[in-house]
Amino acid sequence: IGGEPVSRGSPLYQQVRTELGTKGLPSSAHELRIRDLSGGQKARVAFAAIAAERPHVLLMDEPTNHLDIESVDALIDGINGFEGGVVLISHDRRLLQRTDCRLWVCGEATIKPLPAGFEAYEKRVLALIAKRQAAEEERAAFRAAERQRRRQQAARLAPPKAKAKAARAPTQSAGGAAWRRGL
Repeated sequence: IGGEPVSRGSPLYQQVRTELGTKGLPSSAHELRIRDLSGGQKARVAFAAIAAERPHVLLMDEPTNHLDIESVDALIDGINGFEGGVVLISHDRRLLQRTDCRLWVCGEATIKPLPAGFEAYEKRVLALIAKRQAAEEERAAFRAAERQRRRQQAARLAPPKAKAKAARAPTQSAGGAAWRRGL
């Protein structure tokens, strides 16, 4: 920890063993080689080492990447039990829902608090997405109707010779797959 060797009888040694136990590892885990641990166990050891140093602030960017479910649970417990400040950047819904933190959303050149919690934010975002999708579908339908109106207007205003030529030209069906010859 911190690059310093830790002697077996020291308070830090006992603290590390305790931290390993609280992170879901056996207290004898300190005697294992890191390379022999699973990815989730390595993450727990790292979190135990951080906790043993008692930092004032944790800055965590996507901390659940590559963690198994048990390690995520240990991380959540560690964050909830941490007495300092936590800056957590995550897209992990489960982590965001289960941590006892004030949530803020960064986006669109702003940072805003989420006083109503993650679930209310998620509902609001999904409603906004549905509204935007409906508006886009409405715009697409309007553009299609406008194109159809222009074609019909052009056909009415075309000279009789052009109308006869257009009637003989192949046209694509509404489905876009079959071709037929006009009458």
